[in-house]
Order: sequence, then structure tokens, then C-alpha cells
Amino acid sequence: MEEKYFKVYDRFYYLDLDNIMKATEMSNRANEVNGVKFEVMKMMLDHFFNAVIEDFPGNNIFKYNVESAGFYAVFNTLVKYGVLKEVHDTNAITRIKAN
Repeated sequence: MEEKYFKVYDRFYYLDLDNIMKATEMSNRANEVNGVKFEVMKMMLDHFFNAVIEDFPGNNIFKYNVESAGFYAVFNTLVKYGVLKEVHDTNAITRIKAN
């Protein structure tokens, strides 16, 4: 499977699907989703994906409009909950920039 990255503030991020479940689980019951948390997470992801201003299909990179306060709040929240994680693998970033 090809890696997909999101370029935000000149850094690369990926989506950690496991942490979406962790962020929406009810605190006292594993594998049970809190409906309110789930809906808020869904809205944040929808806002994040609708903020794409440029798509580089050959490079698997998406660039975002980072000017809005809404995007800033959504981005920081997704990073805080580990849903978006920064790519620290320099080889992966080098492969992207080479294409």
C-alpha cells in the first residue's frame, strides 16, 4: 500500500486510524464509542479534508489552506489526540520530494 501524507506548515503528517478509535472511546468501556466524541471527531476530519487547496497525485501529498482559525483549531486537536502524526522517517520524506 502506498503511503499518503498531508503537508501542513511545511511538515508531513499521516492519519493514524487506531487513534481515532482511542479518541472516541468511552473512558470506562473499551471498544464502546462515545457518540458525542465520535460526531465531533467526524466533523473535525471532514473540516480537515475539505481544507485541501492543492493535490499532488503523483507524490501522494495534499496541501492545505492553513489561514482559517477553524483549520488551526482542528489541526491542533487532531495532533493532540494523535490522530495526525508527524512523519519522522526522513527516508519517506526524501522519497516524496524526489518524485
